[in-house]
Amino acid sequence: MKQKIAVLGAGTMGHGIAASFAMGGHQVNLYSRSMESAARGFQQIREDLDVMVSLEYISPAEEESALGSISLHADLGRAVMDRDYVIESLPEDLELKTEFLRKLDALCPEHTILASNTSSLKLDQMGKALSPERLKRFVINHWFNPAHIVPLVELSDYGNNDREVLEEIYAMHIDLGKQPVYVYKDIPGMLANRLQQAVLREIFSLMEKGVATAEDLDRTMQYGPGFRYPLAGPVRIVDYGGSDVWCVEAGNLLPDMDDSHEPNPLFQQRLETGELGLKTGKGFYDFCGQDAAGIRARFNEDMIRQLKLSKEFFMK
Repeated sequence: MKQKIAVLGAGTMGHGIAASFAMGGHQVNLYSRSMESAARGFQQIREDLDVMVSLEYISPAEEESALGSISLHADLGRAVMDRDYVIESLPEDLELKTEFLRKLDALCPEHTILASNTSSLKLDQMGKALSPERLKRFVINHWFNPAHIVPLVELSDYGNNDREVLEEIYAMHIDLGKQPVYVYKDIPGMLANRLQQAVLREIFSLMEKGVATAEDLDRTMQYGPGFRYPLAGPVRIVDYGGSDVWCVEAGNLLPDMDDSHEPNPLFQQRLETGELGLKTGKGFYDFCGQDAAGIRARFNEDMIRQLKLSKEFFMK
C-alpha cells in the first residue's frame, strides 16, 4: 500500500519533492501558507513534468496521473490529518521549523513519520519540539535541487529512530527510483554538501593563486574526475587504482593544498560587488544578455537526459 504524503512548502524544493512522490504513485497533499503560493508550486510541477514528457522520460498519461494525485492545501490541519509521511521543506530557520514540528506532533496521527529537508540544522535541536514517541518517528530527509531529477536523498540514522521506521523510509525512496544514503552522525552539511565544499575550497584556492581559470577548472572536473563518477564513486576508484598509488599521491599533495576554515575571499568579493551568478547576470561567469530561464531549462533538460541514461545503464 502506497503511503499518503504531505509536503510542507511549495517553493524551490517542496514542489520537486511533491512531484517525485506523485510520480511514484503516492497521494500527495502540497501545503503552503496561501492557496495562491500552493497553486504556483503546482504550476511549476506541471511545467517540470511537461519537460519530462517532451524528453520521453514519462508519458503524457503518467504526467496526468501524477498531477491528479496532488491536492493543494493552505490549512495545515487538513493537509496532514491522515498522512503517513510528512516532510517539511521550509526556510532554514530553526525557530520556524520547530514551531511547525510542534504543531505537526499534535495534528498528525500517531503513526505519522515526520521528516525535515534541512541541509544545515541539527536533528537534536529540532527534535526538542517533539514528544519522545514522535522523536522515534522523525528523520532528516535531505533532497537535492532539482528534487524531481537528482536521485540522491540523504537519511539521518542518528539513533533516535526505531529500525523499522528507517527501513520503511529507505524502501519508499527506492520505490521512487531515488538513491538513498544513511548518515550516522549529526554533522553540519551531512555528506554531499561537505564533499562539494571540499572540492570548491581547492578550486577557489587554485583560482586565487592564478593556477587556472574557472572555465578550465570546471572542465577539469567535468571531463576528468567527474566523468567517472556516474560509473564509480571516489572510494571505488581508489580501489581500482590501488591504495599504494593514491597514498603516495596524497602524501605529496596534501601539504600543499588549501586547508582554510573560512570561505575563500573570491566569494566575499562577489558578495560585495553583487555578482552572485546567474540570478544577477554575472558571477564567476558572465551571463549578461543571456536568458537565465532558458539556461536553467537547458541544464534541467540535460540532467533529465543523464538521469534517463543512468537509470538504463548505470544505476543499480
